[in-house]
Amino acid sequence: MEDWLAEMVDLYVTPEIANEANRDKESNRKNDVLQLMQRFEKCRTSSSEFEDEKRSLKGLFGTSEQEQSDLSHLAWCAAARIGVFVTNDNNLCSKNTEVYDRIGVQIVRPSDLVLWIDSLLRSTEYQPRRFSESELRIRLFENDDWRLIESLIAVNVSESRKSFERRLRDLLAKPRDIKTQLLFLDSEVLSLISWGLDKQQRIVVHLLRVVPHALSETIVIGIINWLLKNCLKLGANCLKIIDKNPSQSTITQCHKFGFQFTDNALMRWVPTGRYGFEDLQEELNSTELRKNLSVDYCKRVADKLQRAFGAEDTTLQLEVEKDLWPLKISELNLPTYIVSIKPGYAMHLFDHGIARRDLFGGDARLLLNFENAYYRTARGRRFITPARILWYVTYDYRHPKDTMAVRAVSYMNEVHVDKGQPLFGRFQHLGVYKWPDIRATIKEDPERELMAFVFSHCEMFKRPVIKVELERIWQTRMNKKFFVRQPIEISNDLFWEIYDIGMSHFKENSGGEYDGNFLH
Repeated sequence: MEDWLAEMVDLYVTPEIANEANRDKESNRKNDVLQLMQRFEKCRTSSSEFEDEKRSLKGLFGTSEQEQSDLSHLAWCAAARIGVFVTNDNNLCSKNTEVYDRIGVQIVRPSDLVLWIDSLLRSTEYQPRRFSESELRIRLFENDDWRLIESLIAVNVSESRKSFERRLRDLLAKPRDIKTQLLFLDSEVLSLISWGLDKQQRIVVHLLRVVPHALSETIVIGIINWLLKNCLKLGANCLKIIDKNPSQSTITQCHKFGFQFTDNALMRWVPTGRYGFEDLQEELNSTELRKNLSVDYCKRVADKLQRAFGAEDTTLQLEVEKDLWPLKISELNLPTYIVSIKPGYAMHLFDHGIARRDLFGGDARLLLNFENAYYRTARGRRFITPARILWYVTYDYRHPKDTMAVRAVSYMNEVHVDKGQPLFGRFQHLGVYKWPDIRATIKEDPERELMAFVFSHCEMFKRPVIKVELERIWQTRMNKKFFVRQPIEISNDLFWEIYDIGMSHFKENSGGEYDGNFLH
């Protein structure tokens, strides 16, 4: 009944449907079927061609009334030169290969037909593409993919294979409203995600399944992070996971991202930009937000917010802000440092814009890691944590458009200082550095100390805050030049000025200045 589908498909009924309806002992249902038949054209052919096709299928079907009826359906279809027979009959679907070999008719389920036609219309979207600009690939589900997802079926002991397949087929039958995608590492399927925007402009995740794998936890974190970023891209302020059989790993990681289990779903508000405490309270009490999320969710977040800022508990305040990431709360005062990073490391650790222009893209494991580590020499400043990091990407002739600018903000969770080898051994799973990089940093001196930042929740700016703008701010505020070879600590006021510029949509004018009022 969808317009786009009606334009692509001619639907017919076989004469055998009338025979099946007449065998139905429930008169009301029989009459409904006979009446419904009148809406469709009958496939027409000669009786001799019909009999020839029946003989071609000899031996595939039994002698029961139902099996002989199935045989007639297919014979009518083949004789009328109609190449596809649509049914939900599992027994018939199981004979698809043999039937196709004999008479050239494909037996498909309704959802398979819809997916097949949609894939023809949107063929480019069914091609593998980069997932978060890494070497992982994600693409739309195709009919041939059923054989690849055996390990995703019945992950939860309370879910049968049949119920999983039925649920997935229902979702595949709505490709214009719901995207069903597979995540690959090389040819190996890692995950299946089925999601879409509902009428309230919320991203609703219908299925989120991850195969048992060494990277399972990292994959779940990466997918949640990716879904949150899709909320920002599509203008959705709510992320809702309604999969009835999520893995325990999925539930655990969702709670770490601030999801609340309410109304039989994992729910998360996705606000952006800077909010004051009172603005947040007002938003959480609004009728619109409570309708989009739930009264229970909004009340829990509002209560936690009140406890955090009522008691001036910085630890709890930071926890609330992370629960609502990428939102930033104006009243949360944290130490802030500007840290320089080379483009090569930024590409792998957080900057997908640079990775997009690199031949191989970023490291898949690192780009899906929500928490990462970055090393530098231990001399100079000692840091207070938790803190904010503004990342200043230094110049590189290979990426001139992406450098000499503050491009992102993160939380600095921990700072560790130790000799190179033990420190590298402790955090190498989080970092992009290899041991030769560490040796070069410590100048081949095994006794030299090294520093590791452990950071998370990286938010890319909507536009880079370029060096000319930073120099203007430094000159106006401090009457000095901007210089960031070593990490520098800045005030909260200065952080908010840089953050507001980076999160604005204003374009650079010809004079190198930025137009407009940057206050949100």
